[in-house]
Amino acid sequence: MKKILVLASLLVFAQQLCAGLYDDAAQARKDAIASPSLDKYMVLNKMLEKYYEDNSWFGMTDEDKKEMKANKYPVGLFVMRKDVNKGLEVLFDEAGTLDMPAQVLLDIIYQNGYKTLAPGDSRILNFWEKLQAEGSQRASLNLGVYYIKGIGVKPDYDKAREYLEKSGLDEADYYLGLAYYFEKNTDKALEYWNKGLDAKNADSGYEIGVYYRDKKEYGKALKYFKKVLDIEPGHANTLTNLGLMYMEGLGVKKDMKKGFECYEIAADAGNPAAQYMIFKCYTSGKGCKKDLDKAAAYLSKSADQKYEPAVEMVEKLKARE
Repeated sequence: MKKILVLASLLVFAQQLCAGLYDDAAQARKDAIASPSLDKYMVLNKMLEKYYEDNSWFGMTDEDKKEMKANKYPVGLFVMRKDVNKGLEVLFDEAGTLDMPAQVLLDIIYQNGYKTLAPGDSRILNFWEKLQAEGSQRASLNLGVYYIKGIGVKPDYDKAREYLEKSGLDEADYYLGLAYYFEKNTDKALEYWNKGLDAKNADSGYEIGVYYRDKKEYGKALKYFKKVLDIEPGHANTLTNLGLMYMEGLGVKKDMKKGFECYEIAADAGNPAAQYMIFKCYTSGKGCKKDLDKAAAYLSKSADQKYEPAVEMVEKLKARE
């Protein structure tokens, strides 16, 4: 009985210790948000290191630490592999010190889910709301995105714009453009996307290119797609669109080999639409030498990502067997 009481006391002490560290970081975090500086971020980083040490690095091995440092993973990810809820709490602590890898991972988990955590987990939403109330630009951006996409909340473009405008981040222009586009205000959407493109946001330029592509103004579409590749040479969605334009001769001289090359770069970067198009190329021999084994491999990759045309094709091929 004594042992149980001692263990319980130690557990309570550990929880209080973690809570105290988080509280200590709260003021330092607010200071860093209000007036960012390297020194203030270094203070937060030292608090985070002490937090890890006080918690014995949550049982991580030297190999785990090496992997974390090499890939810039937050410690919470390793804890989540064994205990999702405990790992989530660690991520909150890390992200609460403005640790960028932890903030990025929390956003990914919120949008896509992880193991037993469904997309739109209310605990993560509450975390971002608290951080946003302290003036965090990243939290404002994330909340704006959630209200555009309707993840964990009802879509609300007015609320999305309110958060995005508060964020002050260049990438907010891309999402502001989306919010206006979804409300069928294309003039405003193009205004924000052009602003985003001026700030070197590749996705903004891509959306403008798609807009003109859909209007069959292929010359303008090509102009914007090329601007995107000047910013981000491996932009997979843009390369997929350029591949189609070269394959079909839309706004450019028809060049199947060049079209295949565009598809191939995008496919190898993991774009499921490009992977499906590469499947079709290897099946027909367009722009490349016919190769049914390679075709099957790319079809499988695309279908694994739930790309609908690829999934349907796999089902058709299975039905023929």
